Amino acid sequence: MGIPLNVLIIEDSEDDYLLLLRELEKGDYDPIPQRVETAEALKTALQEKTWDIILSDYHLPRFSGFQALRLFQETGIDIPFILVSGMIGEELAVEAMRAGAHDYIMKGNLARLVPAIERELREVGERQRRRQTEDELQKEKERTIKYLEIAGVTIVALDQNGLVTLINRKGCEILGYGRDEIIGKKWFEIFIPKDFRAEAKRIFFQTLAGEIKPVEYFESPVITKEGKTRLFSWHNNFIIDESGKIIGTLSSGEDITERKRTEEALRESEERYRDLVENINDILYLFDEKGTFRYISSPVQTMLGYSPSEIVGRTFKQFVYPEDLPYVQGQYQKILSGQLESSEYRIFKKSGEICWVRSSSRPIVKDGKSIGVRGLLTDITERKEAEEKTRQSLSNLQKAMVGTILVVAATVETKDPYTAGHQRRVADLAQAIALEMGLSEVQVDGIRMAGIIHDLGKISVPAEILSKPTQLTDIEFALIKTHPQVSYDILKDIEFPWPVAQMVFQHHERINGSGYPQGLKGEEILIESRILAVADVVEAIASHRPYRPAYGIEVALEQISRKKGILYDTKAVETCLKLFKEKKFVLT
Repeated sequence: MGIPLNVLIIEDSEDDYLLLLRELEKGDYDPIPQRVETAEALKTALQEKTWDIILSDYHLPRFSGFQALRLFQETGIDIPFILVSGMIGEELAVEAMRAGAHDYIMKGNLARLVPAIERELREVGERQRRRQTEDELQKEKERTIKYLEIAGVTIVALDQNGLVTLINRKGCEILGYGRDEIIGKKWFEIFIPKDFRAEAKRIFFQTLAGEIKPVEYFESPVITKEGKTRLFSWHNNFIIDESGKIIGTLSSGEDITERKRTEEALRESEERYRDLVENINDILYLFDEKGTFRYISSPVQTMLGYSPSEIVGRTFKQFVYPEDLPYVQGQYQKILSGQLESSEYRIFKKSGEICWVRSSSRPIVKDGKSIGVRGLLTDITERKEAEEKTRQSLSNLQKAMVGTILVVAATVETKDPYTAGHQRRVADLAQAIALEMGLSEVQVDGIRMAGIIHDLGKISVPAEILSKPTQLTDIEFALIKTHPQVSYDILKDIEFPWPVAQMVFQHHERINGSGYPQGLKGEEILIESRILAVADVVEAIASHRPYRPAYGIEVALEQISRKKGILYDTKAVETCLKLFKEKKFVLT
C-alpha cells in the first residue's frame, strides 16, 4: 500500500491520465484521482473535495493550463499546482512558473514527476508550519496589546535615546495628547518639568550605561498638554535584547495626584520576528542493510563539506551526533521493517560543526526482503535555530507579561498605605504553610506567586474606599467583593505554570459555602486557595486597617482556630497554628 494522494488531474486524454496514475504508483503513491476537462468541472472539484496536489495539462480543447492556474489561484488554496505537458516550450514554461505554477514536467520526462511532487509537498508542509507559528505569535502579540490598552495605569516605553516608542490609551488621556503627538518625541524635554529634567535624564542615561544601579520605584512629576504638573509613581522594567543589552525602559505609572484608580499593565514585546525561510539542498543517499553508504549525491559537498568518495563505504553512525545515535538507529530499523519514516536529528560536518537534518527514507526491497534504505537528506539547521528563537521569544514574552502583572500588583499597594506589604506577607505565610503541609515544590511556588498578586483585582477599587477610616456601606463592600473576579479576568489568559487565576479567584471561598464569589464548598475549593484563605485572614486580623487598629496575632490565631472546619480548612489551620506556636513563625 502506497502513500494516499488526493490528486486532481486536468487532462483531456484518457491515455495520458492513466500514464500519470501509473507514474504516481511507481513512486510509491496510492493516488485517489479525479479527472476534469473544463473550467466548470474544475471549479466544482475544488469546492467539493480537499486535494493534495493538482496536475494540469497545458493544451486542452476547452480551456488552457493558464486558465486552470488562475481559477486555482482564486480559491486561495495552498497546494502544489504542476503543469504536465508534451507541447509547452521553454518560454511558456518560464511564464507559467512566474504566474504561480510550482513546476512544469514534460510528458516525455515523467521521471521528474514524483521527485517534484515530493519536493512541493514538503514545501507546502513547511509553509503551513510557518503560518501556524506566525499565527501563534500574532495571537500572543494581540493579547499583550489588549492587556496594554485596557490597563488603568500609564504605560510608557523609552528607547536608549529617551524617545517614546510606546504609550497606552490611559497615558494619552492623562497627558492630554493624541498617541501620534507622543510617539517619537523626547520624553524628558516635553513631558518632564524643567526643574526635574536634568536629574531625570542623568538617572536614565547612567542607568542604561550601567554606571548606577537601576531604580525600581520612584516618584516624579510630568507636564500635561494644558501645562499642568501631575505627580506620578513609577515602576520600571528594562527592555533587553537577545544579547542581554539594555535597549530601553518600560514603565508603569499611576497618577497619584488624585489617587486615580488603576488597572493592569502589560508590556508589548519589542522583539521582531523574522520569517522562517529555508534554502534547501537535498542529498540523495543509499545504505545497505548494515547502514553503510553505497551512494550519496554531490550536494553533500555543499551541505557537509565532504566529497561523495569520502562518505561512500562508511556507516551513517560515524556522522550522527552521539546523543541522537540511539534514535537514528531505532528509526533505521523501523525503515528496514517496512515503515516509511521521516526523522530529524543532528550530524557532523567535515569542519566539526553540527548540522540539523531531516531524513525522508524508505526501504529497498528485493525478493520480499529489505536490503537497504534510500532517501533524501535536507538541511533544516536554519529552521531549527529559528524555532528555538521563536520559543525563546515566546518564553521571554510570558516572563515580561508576568513581570508587568507584578508591577501592577505593586501599584495596587501604593493606592492603600494601610495594606502596604499585605500581599507579600500573605505570600510568605501561605508558602510556609504549604511547605509544612508537604505540598510539592511546584505547588509551593504557585501558592507564593498567587499570594503576591492575590489582591490584584483591587486595582479596580477606588483608593478612597480602600483607605476609608469608617465602616463601609453595603455598596462599597459589594464593590470590594468584586476584586477576586477582577483578578481572575486579568490573569485567566496568562499561561502560568500553575492555576494562579483560579487560586486567586477562590481565596475568599469558605469551607461551608458562605464565601464569595462562587459559594464553593469543601473540596470544591483548590487546596492552594484554602491555604491562601487562612494566610489572608491571619494577616488581615493581625495587621492595622484604616477602620480599626491591629488586633494582633493571638486574636487572629484564636479566630481561625474557632472557625476551622467551618470557614477554614482544618489541616491548613492546624499547620498555621503549629508554625506560630511551635516554630515561632513571625509576620514581617
